This record gives sequence, structure tokens and C-alpha cells, in this order.
Amino acid sequence: TSITVAVGGCTTADSTPSTLSNGAQDSWTATSCTATGGSKFTGVLNVTYTNSDTSLSHKTQGSITGRAQ
Repeated sequence: TSITVAVGGCTTADSTPSTLSNGAQDSWTATSCTATGGSKFTGVLNVTYTNSDTSLSHKTQGSITGRAQ
């Protein structure tokens, strides 16, 4: 529950927390990024969520690299 995704250098269109069941998938779109179309983008990815079974909040961080569209 309460899943939020943020990408450094971008604003995120889906800023409202959402809920996913175990094994379910969803997508988020990062917008207004510092990279322009076709250029390489590297950013820090932050995901925050609450486990509905334990009510514990978790934060994880990674990196994302790709070509901006």
C-alpha cells in the first residue's frame, strides 16, 4: 500500500500513492526530466511502500539509465 516512486532529475506524474497486490505490476511515468529526447539519462530511483501484512514502511533506492524519449 502507499507506493510512491520518485526519479531524481524528474517530476513524477503519478504522485498519488497507489496499492498493489502481491505479484501485481504497475507502471509510473516520470515527466519533466532534465534529459532531452534521445539523450542518455541517468537518475536515482526511490521507491517507498508500506507492507499491508506487517504495516511496516520500506524504502529502496536504485539507479536507472536509458535514453530519454
